[in-house]
Amino acid sequence: MNRYSIFLIVFLFFTQCNRSVSAEYYFFVQFTDKNNSPYSLTNPGEFLSSRSLVRRAAFQIATDSADLPVNPVYVNQVKQTGVEIHSRSKWLNGITILTSDSSKMNLVRALPFVRLVQFTGLKGQATTVPQRTKGEPQTNDYGLALEQLQQLNGQFLHEKNATGHGILIGVLDAGFKNADINPAFADMRTSGRIAGQISIVDPTINVYNEDAHGAAVLSVMGGYLPDNFQGTAPDASYLLIQTEYAPTEFLSEVDFWVRGIEYADSVGVDVINSSLGYTTFDDPAMNFRYEDMNGRVSRASIAAEIASSKGIIVCNSAGNDGNKTWKYIGSPADARNILSVGSVDKTGLPSVFSSIGPAFDQRVKPEVTARGSSTVLVNTAGTVSTANGTSFSSPVMAGLMASYLQLLRDKQVAISVEQIIQRIIATSSSFNSPTPQLGYGIPDFSKLPEMIPALSVEALSGQDNVQVSLNLNEKKIEVESTIPMLSISLFDITGSKALKSKNLNSSVVLDLSGFPRGIYLLSVQTSSGHYTHKLSL
Repeated sequence: MNRYSIFLIVFLFFTQCNRSVSAEYYFFVQFTDKNNSPYSLTNPGEFLSSRSLVRRAAFQIATDSADLPVNPVYVNQVKQTGVEIHSRSKWLNGITILTSDSSKMNLVRALPFVRLVQFTGLKGQATTVPQRTKGEPQTNDYGLALEQLQQLNGQFLHEKNATGHGILIGVLDAGFKNADINPAFADMRTSGRIAGQISIVDPTINVYNEDAHGAAVLSVMGGYLPDNFQGTAPDASYLLIQTEYAPTEFLSEVDFWVRGIEYADSVGVDVINSSLGYTTFDDPAMNFRYEDMNGRVSRASIAAEIASSKGIIVCNSAGNDGNKTWKYIGSPADARNILSVGSVDKTGLPSVFSSIGPAFDQRVKPEVTARGSSTVLVNTAGTVSTANGTSFSSPVMAGLMASYLQLLRDKQVAISVEQIIQRIIATSSSFNSPTPQLGYGIPDFSKLPEMIPALSVEALSGQDNVQVSLNLNEKKIEVESTIPMLSISLFDITGSKALKSKNLNSSVVLDLSGFPRGIYLLSVQTSSGHYTHKLSL
């Protein structure tokens, strides 16, 4: 063996040693309980902000054990094994740890209060594996973003001065490059509407130096350039949260997402936009399957549903895999009681890249769609541009949800997050015939009850000989028919019969003043056929 060969072997040996020493590993550790916690539900101000408590009170949501932080005694005992505590998840009762010595996990596993230990990835090591495709801004001075607003009739919200004022939107993303200097956010900065910024990935990171994706997403909602661009929630406040490390894709980022939304909850956000999704990873052993897209497997999906139960409206991009091998929605878009947002073009046709549903358990996914093909936004240079992706249809929707939430608060309308989502869905273009790619379709914000003047009557439908109208102010339905009506039935969203009338005249008025808000199915049986009408109270 020559001297060069010996040198090469020694060099490779030390290279491998150095690589193993420098590698750091993420693990998720779940605890069995929160017993003997020093925190108490009688003093929630210790772990929730006043704004978060006010939001809960507005929705009549009580704090529960999920709100309690993980037991610090357990955390300290884990730390004594020699690992670093990266972040904590109160909702899932666990922690993410970071260690360069994976053998120490045997000590962690042996602790009596540890239920689960799962390897979730490597820290900061880029790979050659292709990453998820995100929409990328293209230089194209497209002009005003009016079309994507009008596609959902969101301009009617803005005309009522419902522009997100007083609403706090949490933005979970990969980074917000130049958002601290971009002229599109000048008004946001000077008026103090950037409520904060944080990196869950690494607290030393400056999110304004990171990936541009989050900044583009932010502009769709909150960007403003006088006479040139305005987002869908130009007067909302924004909390910027980096949960995604763009160069790599590991399961650890799912847990960063969980920590990000928990942080947003504790600060008191009202709406979340997450233009992120998780399906496959750099380590194939971590990959999700379509069977996992049921809202019950991914920790991010579980956390998204919990956030909804805490009074937060969650909007998540459906994904950009509709024309790929993995064509389905990802996590947390599969979560229950959130709005997963697909993409359409300016004509309302589905974008070829928009991921399809349904969820594996056959729930309609995505629920709604918005403009994701050539979405107008502001790039990092402060120039109006366009980009493609459900990453941008989601903030179109999230901004309008914030504006609608403001309108509800201004009018002192107290309904749950689930009821708000039901109302949005009920206005959508494909409500009666959802499809795997469009879901229920494009919402029409002009058809929401609060958008209709007092004492007005909304004609819901007219099928042949039957006409149904809803008086929203008095909560009455009028059914008229030119042929004999045999019966009228009303069913709630669960399919339970709420009302039935027989032996009817040609015009019938039903009093629904005692009925709770929600989605109902009106069934009318006539001498010539059967007619159904979906409506939202």
